[in-house]
Amino acid sequence: MLRPAKQKQLSACAWLGAAPKVAVAISVGLILVVVVAYWGIGANSFVQYDDQVYITENFNLDRGFSSTGLSWAFSTFTAHNWHPVTWLSHMLDVSVLGRHAAWHHRENVLLHAVNSVLLFLILLRLTGRQWPSAAVAALFAVHPLNVESVAWAAERKNLLSTLFWLLAMAAYVRYVDRPSIARYSLVAVCLALGLMSKPMLVTLPFALLLIDYWPLQRASFNSAESRTSRDADKPGWQKLLLEKTPLIALAIGSSVATFRMQAKPDFTLLPLPQRLGNAVVSYVEYLRKLCWPFDLAALYPHPRGQLAIGWVVACLVLLVAITALVIWQAKRRPYLPVGWFWYLGTLVPVIGVVQVGSQAMADRYAYVPTIGVFIIIAWGIADLSAAWPRRQWVLGAAATALLLALTWLTNQQMRVWRDTGTLFANALRVNHANDVAHFLYANDLLRKLDKSPAHAAQRAEAIKHLREAVRLSPGDEEFALGLAGALAWNGDFAEANSMLDRVLADSPQSLAALNQRGVLLLERDDLLLAIADFKRVIQLAGASRADDKALAQAHFGLGVAYARQGDKEMALEQFNRVLALNATRLDARLYSGRLERELGHHDRALQHFTEAARYHPDSVDAQNELALALVHQGHPEQAIERLRQVVVARASDAAARLRLGQLLISQGHRAQGIEQLEAAVRLRPTWVLAINDLAWHLATTDGAPADAQRALELATSVNRDSKSDKASHLDTLAAAYAATGQYQQAVTTAEQAREAAIAADDISFATRIESRRQLYAAGKPYRAQP
Repeated sequence: MLRPAKQKQLSACAWLGAAPKVAVAISVGLILVVVVAYWGIGANSFVQYDDQVYITENFNLDRGFSSTGLSWAFSTFTAHNWHPVTWLSHMLDVSVLGRHAAWHHRENVLLHAVNSVLLFLILLRLTGRQWPSAAVAALFAVHPLNVESVAWAAERKNLLSTLFWLLAMAAYVRYVDRPSIARYSLVAVCLALGLMSKPMLVTLPFALLLIDYWPLQRASFNSAESRTSRDADKPGWQKLLLEKTPLIALAIGSSVATFRMQAKPDFTLLPLPQRLGNAVVSYVEYLRKLCWPFDLAALYPHPRGQLAIGWVVACLVLLVAITALVIWQAKRRPYLPVGWFWYLGTLVPVIGVVQVGSQAMADRYAYVPTIGVFIIIAWGIADLSAAWPRRQWVLGAAATALLLALTWLTNQQMRVWRDTGTLFANALRVNHANDVAHFLYANDLLRKLDKSPAHAAQRAEAIKHLREAVRLSPGDEEFALGLAGALAWNGDFAEANSMLDRVLADSPQSLAALNQRGVLLLERDDLLLAIADFKRVIQLAGASRADDKALAQAHFGLGVAYARQGDKEMALEQFNRVLALNATRLDARLYSGRLERELGHHDRALQHFTEAARYHPDSVDAQNELALALVHQGHPEQAIERLRQVVVARASDAAARLRLGQLLISQGHRAQGIEQLEAAVRLRPTWVLAINDLAWHLATTDGAPADAQRALELATSVNRDSKSDKASHLDTLAAAYAATGQYQQAVTTAEQAREAAIAADDISFATRIESRRQLYAAGKPYRAQP
């Protein structure tokens, strides 16, 4: 049996054990192995899976540590949680590091390394056993099951709450060493801070009772009459439980608040047998993933009624057998019940008996619970190998091999979190019947696409995944609306409208469906019907303010409809209402700025574009509009510098390069501008807009004869491959013919361009084309003025 650490005065040496230098070396080693395991995490992006809620689209974080920022952090229930410490952590990051994913990920790695070292030092202080403590910490540091907590930026709350969990344990050890109100208060403060990071700490009082049993050996099982002299001074369980009462009260308060915030009828109404069956199976599944960490995924869909009874019973029998075994061995090996009940108990809040969310289980939930299993493994091996010959060599070699394997697996699993597409492609590989993964993978695909023929195959793939999500969960409104939106965007209005009608037949007051139908009607230019839908949403949601997001969307839709009707003042009024609900909304800012510019209010336009660029520094549209506004206000060099910064930050962004090239040419920097346009075409070889623009500038600005010939080749390819915007494309081709001295063809092509413009009812453009045709007829090329 392992002996507890001898009681000694609390000092730095006490926490480092009998061999402080070795303990320091192990601590440094733990940090290094975490760094190696997560090497390359800086290349990971944010993912569209709560990262937008916690960081990328949460512009409340920009308030920083101001009075309004602190008030928001301590009062908001965003993401169905009250965790102000987590919000303060994200605020600090955004204030210091901005929204650069690399640094947010690296800070998570740092927190995980700190947690690993703290776990080692606490176990060492509790047990006095260096190598078993190091083994537990090393398994915790590099196990692939913990990757989700580290590689997912939004899971900062898990790392922070565990940090305070471990600090509370350390404070509790100090309290046990020399009890006092001040030392107990420190335990309570750490628990409170942990609960304000993530409510997972509700089981901490239970965990402290476990370490009272072992390794602190504070508790006695015997009654007062039957106690021996050995345990006469030990408090009974009742006294230890009473000692934890303030901590339990904090945990209960947090549990009640969390349940009220997270309860959703969709999931709390799952039949109790389904929830209990999934809980039993999940306990075994976590153990399986711990022993065989393959096929890990960001989301495991709930089986609902599809679990086989035989499998549930087998898992229950296994759990009961393990529990009986650890109780039988409790006196000889007290680490067994402590580790096992740590595992069982700390999983209780998230095991699914009270079901929140669509997942059956989640890797992140195992971050703290698996510490108990690691304790069993480390101390169990130490016990079993006590009589082995050459024990140190055998265990050292095995531990090294295991550590290297887990480090490599962790690094590979970290790369699964590289971006949204990779993350959910992996989830579908693990389980193709994953409705949420189909939905999020499709949404990620659609975000990267446009309506060009070149993306037809990818659009079809996205719609296929959305259809599968709807098939797997036919009653899910969000999936149905997502599919309807994708179909409408792809031009299949009839099926999209049919889907929306089915949703509204089931839920006639669905704000999301009404908004979606309004958007569909806008796409079809049925402005009056669209306005009716948006006004209906405002009527349903406006009075109660039950859904600000739906209300903002309805006002935005109304603004677009009024703008298309030509009523710019009414449109602006609607966009202002959107911004009153959400001052950071990009599309409303851009619409407002453009309308103000059209109305001649250039200062107001500049203000809107400045705000858009401030809230959305990575938005090319926002930077483009701000650049245009700066040019109009007489600051072209500032505009160019701003776009240069965007291009440096996003070198592969073709749209940013196109706008920078256009602006450089307009300011007389032809060579630099052409270079940016060439780069845009290289990045997107099928982008007709960029190709046509490059051809135009090569043909209409002074350059080498080779430029004119390349302009002709580009313009010819555009007119061959593209069927849209014929007037513009023919106008470019005519200019290219003239630049190469083929004036007769230039005249003929210009006439075709003029007719196309007239057919499109663009008389102003037709007039400009005619003036160029006259130049070509006179044997002169057209030269654009910068």
